[in-house]
Amino acid sequence: MSAPSPAPQPPQREPPQPPPAQAQASRPRRRPLLHLSNRVKIWFASLLSLASGYVISNVRELAVRPPLVLGQDAVSTPASALARVTLEHDPQPFINIVPASAEVKTLLVFYPGGRVRPQAYEWLGRALAVRGCRPSFRPFRWTLRLRAPSVPRA
Repeated sequence: MSAPSPAPQPPQREPPQPPPAQAQASRPRRRPLLHLSNRVKIWFASLLSLASGYVISNVRELAVRPPLVLGQDAVSTPASALARVTLEHDPQPFINIVPASAEVKTLLVFYPGGRVRPQAYEWLGRALAVRGCRPSFRPFRWTLRLRAPSVPRA
């Protein structure tokens, strides 16, 4: 009887040898594309967060508008207090002021400028209603004022 043969051993690999020191020195070291100090990184992060906060606050104001409130900013005299102020919807809410007298001489449709809310002009509408004018204060959607494609050109 013959003795069992030992199991074949896999060949042992030698650990890789590091390249010579001269080869490492001749190869240029790769630097990061943007190498900034920690102080500059902190300033950059601070400015970026301030800018993003500013943008978010302005976008939120455009997207979420508070409701119109009648009489919020209005100062009226006894004569102008008789004017009927209503909040109507067509399709957006707007302020309509009807004079106390049945006689209406003029209809004035007023679009507030900038980011001014329509109720800020309610006092003006009450004063005009005493003189027979029927003012209507309509807000622009998204506070855009210059979107009229059919403006006549001179």
